Amino acid sequence: MLFIAILLVSCEDNVQPSEVDWPRVKTTSFTPVNNTSIRVEGTITQNSKGSQILEYGFLIGVGGLRPNLNNNQGIVIVESQNGKDFSGQLELPNTNPFSVFNVRAYIVTAEYTVLGNSITFKISNLD
Repeated sequence: MLFIAILLVSCEDNVQPSEVDWPRVKTTSFTPVNNTSIRVEGTITQNSKGSQILEYGFLIGVGGLRPNLNNNQGIVIVESQNGKDFSGQLELPNTNPFSVFNVRAYIVTAEYTVLGNSITFKISNLD
């Protein structure tokens, strides 16, 4: 009997991502500034609830690590925001030519923290 109750509760809480109405963000591109920094661009691709975006930014991970707010690597609050598009400059935490980096945009609302897709690159790609 207990097993059935758990299964029913589990089914009720199982919400498909397409049914959740949170804002979505996409990491669109990056441009080298020099050998130690990049300019990154992002865009809000959906905000049907009209949620107020409290914070825009970008995260960077080194060595194949997918960046998130918990590892606090390269958090940058956006320098410019124009409607849905935003950009910022990131200093690379390591300038070893063999290092692999992952960068992604994020937004924070009162209800959600949303991470965008991750873009992978090497410093050798910046030359």
